[in-house]
Amino acid sequence: MMNDITRQAVRNTMDQADRAAQASTNVIADQAETLQHMWQAGAKVASNITAQSADQVARAFGVGSDEPGKGASQVSGNVRALERSASTWVHGVQAISTELVNLVRQSTERSIDLAGAMVRCRSPQDFITAQTDAWRDNVQALSDSGRRIAEIALATAQEAPREILDRRAE
Repeated sequence: MMNDITRQAVRNTMDQADRAAQASTNVIADQAETLQHMWQAGAKVASNITAQSADQVARAFGVGSDEPGKGASQVSGNVRALERSASTWVHGVQAISTELVNLVRQSTERSIDLAGAMVRCRSPQDFITAQTDAWRDNVQALSDSGRRIAEIALATAQEAPREILDRRAE
């Protein structure tokens, strides 16, 4: 009798741990999908900015200008401004990529911690507390990371064109 109860308790605990692991896997998959959408949205914003700035860049290089014979120093200065602008974009993308990698790494660590917490649960209340704490931490981490990515993207989008536009103003 006691053996059956123990087996049933172990089976229930294993089932709960299995469901928790599956839920954690689903959370990671959902976070990865969310990150992919964020990355695509960021790429779309960058693409729109680039498209809108194409005319300004062309004018900065004198393309389509009524002023034939711009000096080599003018073109050289324009190329340097373009290089600085491209460098700013590269640094921004690298910073965003680093943030995304950190988010996934931390999410994985939290999922592993959650699996350990599930095994240590001694009551249904412990189980629910561990789950809700994990969900709260995941949502907070995603929110914080999203905010940092938005700040990086905004700073990059403001700084990169400035290099070319400042050169154009000279």
